[in-house]
Amino acid sequence: MNVVAPRASSHLEGSETARSVVWLTKRKYMGQDLLENRYGRYYEIPRRLSQKHDVHVLCLDYSGRGIERLQLDERFCVESYPLRSIAAYIRRTVELLKSTDSTVLVSSSDSMYSVLGARIAKHANRACVHDIYDDFDTFASARIPFLLSAFYRCLRQSTDIVVFEGRLSDHLARKQVRSTAIVPNGIDQTLFHPKPRGDCRQALGLPPDAPILGYFGGINANRNIEDIFTAHRLLMQSEPDALLLLAGSLDKAVALPADNVTYLGMLPHDRMGTLIGACDVLTATVRKDQSADLSYPVKIMEYIACQRPFLTPNRGGAADFLRDQPEYMFEVGDAQGLAEKIRHLLGREQHRFPDVFTWDQAAVAFSEVIDRTSAPGAAAGG
Repeated sequence: MNVVAPRASSHLEGSETARSVVWLTKRKYMGQDLLENRYGRYYEIPRRLSQKHDVHVLCLDYSGRGIERLQLDERFCVESYPLRSIAAYIRRTVELLKSTDSTVLVSSSDSMYSVLGARIAKHANRACVHDIYDDFDTFASARIPFLLSAFYRCLRQSTDIVVFEGRLSDHLARKQVRSTAIVPNGIDQTLFHPKPRGDCRQALGLPPDAPILGYFGGINANRNIEDIFTAHRLLMQSEPDALLLLAGSLDKAVALPADNVTYLGMLPHDRMGTLIGACDVLTATVRKDQSADLSYPVKIMEYIACQRPFLTPNRGGAADFLRDQPEYMFEVGDAQGLAEKIRHLLGREQHRFPDVFTWDQAAVAFSEVIDRTSAPGAAAGG
C-alpha cells in the first residue's frame, strides 16, 4: 500500500529546528483503522507534524494482516506490523531512532506502548514523549499483570507527557504523574464547516422538512444510547414526523426503535460533515464506566464547526468546556430532560457556539513539546 499526496501548508513550516519523529501506536483505536480510515489523533497530528518534521508512524496490527506501508510524501510514512512481528517492529523502531541524533520517540494509544517506547528510547539514548489520550486504566490491556505499575513508573520518570484533556491531567497528577502539556483532539475544517441543510438532505435522500435528530458514532449498550432512543420517542409526541438519523457501528445487543429511525450503517469519515449538516439537533453519548469523567467527545467539536446545535452528556471535559452554555448539555439517565432540551433547540433560530480547536492547532502545540524535549543523551524514562 503506497500512496503519494501533496502536503498542505501549515503554521509549522519554518518554526524552530526540524527533527525526526518516530511515533508508536496501535493500528486501530477509537473505532478507526489508521491506514484505511486515515483519521483520528494518531493520523491527524503526525500528518500535520510532517509539515516541519520527518515523521514515521509505526503501528502494531492485532488483526493478523501482513506488513503494510503507506508513504504519503517525503516526510510522512506509516508502517504497520502484525503483532506476531513485534520483534521486527522493535528493530525498525531502533533503526529509525538511531538514524539521526535529533530523533524523538512518541509513544501513544495504550499503556503498553508507553512502557515499550520508554525502554526502547532509553536503549537508543533518545528522548521519549508520551501521549495519553484516554484513561488507560480502563483498557483491556490493563489486565496484563504488572503492566499498569510499569506504565506509571515510566511516566513518573518522564519529563515529556502530553494529555488530551484537563481532567485526565488531574487524574494523572493524583498518581504522582506530571503532564507537560494538554493537546486536545481537534477537527479538520476542510471537512467540517457549515453546509446548506437542504443540500445535505438531498444528498442523503432525507425528507426536506422533517425535524431530524442525529447521532453518529458507536451505537453500543455500554453507552447511554437508550437516553437518545427514549428522548426521540418523547419528541414524536409533539413532533410526529421527527426522524432519528443514525450512523456508526451497531452493537448486536442494541435493538433500534421501530418508528421514524433511519440507520445508515458505517460511513466514511469524509461524509460526516454532510450527515451533520442534514440535522437540526445532534447528540453525543458517554461510556457507562469511570472513563466518562475523563472523556471528551470530539464529535461535539465537529458539530460546532458545522454550526449545528447539539446535546452532550454533562460529564467529563464537555462539562468544563460548556460550563457557561448549559443549554447544550443533559444529564445521563434523564431522557425527559433531553427531549425538552431538543424541543428548545428546535425552536431557536440562532445559536451561540464556543470556538473549536483544530488539528492544525493540535500539531503546533505538539510540535512545541517536541522542540523542547530532552536533548539526546538525557534519560528517557522507564
